[in-house]
Amino acid sequence: MRSCYRDHAAGAVRAARSGLAVYVSEYERDILTDPQQHFRERETYVIYDNLWDLFAPIEPLEIAGVVPDYGTISIGGLDVEAIPLPGVTLSQTGYGITTHGEQVVFCGEAIHSPGKLPRIAPLQYNYNDLPGATNCYYSAQVLRNRKPAALLPSLGEPILDGVDQALVALQDNLRHMTEWRPEASQQIEAVHNDTLVRITDHVWRSANGNAHAHFLISESGKALAIDYGYCWASNAFQAYSKPARRRALLHGLEDLKRRFDIDQIDVVLVSHFHDDHVAGIPVLQRLFGTECWAGENFADLLAHPEAHCFPCNWPKSIRVDRRLPLDQVVHWEEYTFELAPMSGHTRFANLIGFEADGKRFAHTGDQYMYLVDENGFYDRPDRHNYVFRNGSLLDGYQQSGNWLLKWRPDIVLSGHWATTHTNEKFFQYIENYTNYYRQMHERAMPLGVDEPHFNIDSWGGWI
Repeated sequence: MRSCYRDHAAGAVRAARSGLAVYVSEYERDILTDPQQHFRERETYVIYDNLWDLFAPIEPLEIAGVVPDYGTISIGGLDVEAIPLPGVTLSQTGYGITTHGEQVVFCGEAIHSPGKLPRIAPLQYNYNDLPGATNCYYSAQVLRNRKPAALLPSLGEPILDGVDQALVALQDNLRHMTEWRPEASQQIEAVHNDTLVRITDHVWRSANGNAHAHFLISESGKALAIDYGYCWASNAFQAYSKPARRRALLHGLEDLKRRFDIDQIDVVLVSHFHDDHVAGIPVLQRLFGTECWAGENFADLLAHPEAHCFPCNWPKSIRVDRRLPLDQVVHWEEYTFELAPMSGHTRFANLIGFEADGKRFAHTGDQYMYLVDENGFYDRPDRHNYVFRNGSLLDGYQQSGNWLLKWRPDIVLSGHWATTHTNEKFFQYIENYTNYYRQMHERAMPLGVDEPHFNIDSWGGWI
């Protein structure tokens, strides 16, 4: 099954009843196997989310199995590879088969004919936007990179000749369609810019991580990532709270291979549990056996998401291979890491300190948004980045600020913002904001040192 649209999937119910084995994409399993629950949850009034999931089949489908993204299954003696092709749906999947040395891709609605798509309306996921067009552009590039001998669309005639020219023509038309949409144009450019950004000789950043994925390269030819979330070139996934609408795609790996001949991630070291920082880890674990290392203060949120109810918690269980104590030095290859607890953006996060290329680094997750002009750092960020439901302590920024003032990093890595090279104004900024954060809450709430209170997040306890 390539699509959960009714015109593509409704007949599969009868096929399954007749004894045919039906396999579905991992991101479409729920809507196809339990459509009643989907329609119970789906609002039909004041709709600003215009995804076409009201066009789903209405009868439940009995499936033989699920094909995960980038996975391969054997059907009828053929190896069938699942190729993520977001576009007309966020979860659209193509299937590639290689026979007689050539690959054929069943590409769904990724293309109709040279330069054309079968329908445009479903590309408007929300209200007045067009992120589906940038996803179609991304998927066209995925197909171009694979260089298939033929494309077999679900709506449209087979494309047996001039496959690349057909996809280039589609990309040209999508550029034209989105040229007056700045956010779309930026994402289209990102499709062609999946190169790593150099910080120092052994520290790099993926240019296409929605939340930054930083790579640390060892002398032995291995890579450790700090966080690994969504691909920014398909950023529209992040707009939806429903897990099936948030798809983790690979990024940064092709340039890692080109620059360092490294074709996998050895370890992901996690700064905090939020989905935009961890959603890609299960994909890495399934494809490469990547280990996940997380601080002991939030490892359970990754391993047992069903047991917790916090914002942004990724619903898929992540195998935590090492639960790291926060009072001991951690070793990977020739590097050592120092972890410290960090409360603010969330109660459940870690500061990460390490040294590389003669520089002292600190990774501060999403704790700080540094605002800098030509004169240096401001006294405080342009907006705050703490979320009370994530858990916030009165002394949270004092906790992280004291650590930064003690660690004195040369370079600060952030979850979403530019790499920061520190100076004395930076450390003054940290001290100023630490005092401001505590003082503004103490002024507005009865948080006296000797008085009983439930801190600034008002958590007396939780089950």
